[in-house]
Amino acid sequence: MTPAAPPTAEPSVPPAPAASAPARVLRRLGAPLRYARRRPRRALLVAAVGLLFTAAAAGVGTWVWFDHHLAVARREVAAGHNAAAHPHLEACRGLYPDHPEVLVLAARVARRSGVTDEAELLLARHPRGDADDAVVLER
Repeated sequence: MTPAAPPTAEPSVPPAPAASAPARVLRRLGAPLRYARRRPRRALLVAAVGLLFTAAAAGVGTWVWFDHHLAVARREVAAGHNAAAHPHLEACRGLYPDHPEVLVLAARVARRSGVTDEAELLLARHPRGDADDAVVLER
C-alpha cells in the first residue's frame, strides 16, 4: 500500500469583489455586442431572422387593422349609420386609397350625407370603373 500524498494546500484566493448594480446592467447591455463580435455570421443570421419576423408581424398586423376597420364600416353602412362609418372608411382609405370596396362604401356614405360631388370623385377612382356592378348601382 502506498502512502497517501499529503493534502496540498490550495492558495487562498480572495473572492472577487461584487460588481455594483450599474456595472452589472451595463455588462448585460453590452452582451449582444460582445456576442456579435465573437460570432459575426451567427449574429447576422439572428438579426436577419428577427427583421423577417418583424416584417411579417407588421404585415399581418396591418392586414388585421384594415380588415377590422372595413368590417366595422360595412356593418355601420348596412345599419345606415353613415357618421359612424365615415372614420372607419377614412382609416381604410389611408392605408389602401384605391381599394374597390372602400371606394364604393365611401361613395355610398358621401351620397347619403348629401355630398354627391365627393361620391362621384370616389367612384371615378374605382379601378374597374363602370364595369363593376356596385359602381353602376351607386351612380
